[in-house]
Amino acid sequence: MRASIRLTLLRALALPMMVVLAGGGWFAYRVAVDVANDAYDQSLQSSALAIANRVRFVRGQAQLLLPVEAEQMLRTDEFDRVYFRVRDAQNRLVAGDEGLPVPELPDVPNTFSFYHAVYDGRRIRAVRLNVGSGNSRFYVTVAETTRKREIAVRRLLFALVLPAALIVLAAAAIIWFGISRGLVPLRRLERELEQRGGEDLSPVNEADVPYEVRLLVRALNGLLGRLRAAAAGQRTFLEDAAHQLRTPLANLRIQLELLAREPASESMARQLQESVTRTIRLANQLLALARAESGQPLAPDFRPVNVGAVIEELVDEWVRAADRKAIDLGFDRREAWMLGDPFMLRELAANLIDNAIAYTQAGGRVTARCGTNDGTVFLEVEDNGPGIPAAERSRVLERFRRVPGSPGSGSGLGLAIANDIVKAHSGKLVLAEPAVHLGTIVRAEFRATAQRPSMGAPPAARAVAVGG
Repeated sequence: MRASIRLTLLRALALPMMVVLAGGGWFAYRVAVDVANDAYDQSLQSSALAIANRVRFVRGQAQLLLPVEAEQMLRTDEFDRVYFRVRDAQNRLVAGDEGLPVPELPDVPNTFSFYHAVYDGRRIRAVRLNVGSGNSRFYVTVAETTRKREIAVRRLLFALVLPAALIVLAAAAIIWFGISRGLVPLRRLERELEQRGGEDLSPVNEADVPYEVRLLVRALNGLLGRLRAAAAGQRTFLEDAAHQLRTPLANLRIQLELLAREPASESMARQLQESVTRTIRLANQLLALARAESGQPLAPDFRPVNVGAVIEELVDEWVRAADRKAIDLGFDRREAWMLGDPFMLRELAANLIDNAIAYTQAGGRVTARCGTNDGTVFLEVEDNGPGIPAAERSRVLERFRRVPGSPGSGSGLGLAIANDIVKAHSGKLVLAEPAVHLGTIVRAEFRATAQRPSMGAPPAARAVAVGG
């Protein structure tokens, strides 16, 4: 069941309103009962006094000198039946209805005591008057049924509760109207978002929404901003990818056309193989760049990775590339465990090695190292090539950015991809210059957040030099 702000607010307000209504109804009922009792108790009290004034003691015996007409008038009532009784100090009946119940009340002389009881199957309200003292003491009790009291209570209750109920209903209607009016900006915002196309990621105007919803709208605008940036990044990536792939694919087509016209030769086959290799390498770099830019989807793939094993997988692949330029390619790989994505870390190492080989002169030297240092996993590639000027080191991390005058035909994606992969693993990429010769050191640093799984003794560190 979907939650509704209107229903949630109404439920929150309904309970206090019901409590107020119930409390007001109970209070009104008590007021009505007290008012009715006060009015009719006064009549009972007057009747009891009138009867007491008619009691006389003759030779020590109490007698009620009440004419028959007066007694008939006393018992006459439009709604209720009236009872009375007179008893002497010894509880002997002097006059009236003998069966009237005796109240369980203290005997206080010359006081009126009111009580409720049941007589002849009817609920009654009675008053007892204790008159005199000693042997001249007597008790007068006057009672009546409660029909007219109940009628009076209902009338008073209706007069008190009906306005309160109308006020509550009016308040509920006002609250409903107020809530509906308060939700109008949300409905307007809903219609505005529904009418937008998929390409419209412009921010929502915060001035048209209530203050309480402004934080939500700001969060929505932040999300729209991130989506705009992501969409712009995708467009830029597609444009750059199309631009970079156009040239090698055109070259590949030309070489295939030449191959179709002329007999196959070793030189043409080698050029074709190099073109295909460059095209595949560029496509892999673009795919790696797209995956590294996604950032968050990498996290579910993170698992313990030995960076030393990742580099070892690349030895055979890059030895042949180093041999073609007579480059002395060395590996100093040590066990270094971290949490990461194996494919992306392999692409990181491949890009650093490829970049170093591409820009190092023939007969140069390239060394790839990995290991741990004070809780940090590092992966670095050092070369003795022309190096990168200090002013260009931050700029070469941009896509398709190459140092002016650099040799070779690289795409300018290697370091950009490496930087994105390192960021996706919460690490940092550092460019430096070797202390003893020209060249470049590209060093990636990560937190050592994983231990080597228990699979036997760890392999010893190895340093290997190949190529040259």
